[in-house]
Amino acid sequence: MIKVSVVLSIHNRSKLFGRALQGYIRQSMPPEEWEVILVDDLSSEQLSFVLEPWIGQVNIRHVRMDHTRHSLFKEMNTNWTEGVPKHWFHTPALSTNLGCALARGEIICLCHPEILHARTNFERAYVRLQREKAYIFGRTFLGTQRHNTWLDEHSWVEVEDWSDLLRRLAAVDRVKWFLPSELYWYTSFLPREAVTSVRGVDFEYLRGVAGEDDDFRERVKRAGWKPVYAEDIMGFHQDHSNEKESHRQRDTQQWQYGLEQNRKTYRSRLQRNAFPAISNENWDWTAKECLVSDTCYWR
Repeated sequence: MIKVSVVLSIHNRSKLFGRALQGYIRQSMPPEEWEVILVDDLSSEQLSFVLEPWIGQVNIRHVRMDHTRHSLFKEMNTNWTEGVPKHWFHTPALSTNLGCALARGEIICLCHPEILHARTNFERAYVRLQREKAYIFGRTFLGTQRHNTWLDEHSWVEVEDWSDLLRRLAAVDRVKWFLPSELYWYTSFLPREAVTSVRGVDFEYLRGVAGEDDDFRERVKRAGWKPVYAEDIMGFHQDHSNEKESHRQRDTQQWQYGLEQNRKTYRSRLQRNAFPAISNENWDWTAKECLVSDTCYWR
């Protein structure tokens, strides 16, 4: 029985994801009890090469999607053709919803592909969510490029104790972390029922950049799953500030415009206390229209 489904929205970042995947096999929860659903939106890197060493050892599902198939993309980009600039921002709402819709586990881990997981995360989150109706946010430590260099030169999975790993990284560069008031879904767990009850992440946030996780957390809270900060569930976020892809450059006018658009949506809902009980009423919330291929590597 699959207990935990790890849903990862990914576009490239194969090196960071490959390093994170090395630690999954060391989870204290037996590998037959969890799965990784990698939702890949038009990556130009060959992510299948990253998966190959682990085939047969863990349950991995490599889902390829194409956001240009989505109805909202077509609405915002009438008569768009390949090579023409897009009126579009980023797509974690689509990839997250698609991954959650395909998940077999009772519990869903929502995190980024660059997150290194402490080895007891899956087990602790699962046990806690059996007795508590909650949306768990683990303690996420924030890496730097200097930390990435250290990780390039050392095998982090051979450092058995998580505290020891943090000490070694802190000796390289200062390690910061998100505070209990900063509940982002970088290392988070919630029941699949909570996702389906609110019909996933709101596609309204596809019109800009960021904010979809805050909105999702608020709607899940109002549906009855309170957000809780769990210091004993820990992740380490590998830095990716050196990315060169144009759609990931945060100092551009397009990015700043998109950020303000989504902030405005979220602020308005907070001020009016008017978050929709369920989202995507006029859409298929699962985003299955974006599905290109679905390859399963089961143990």
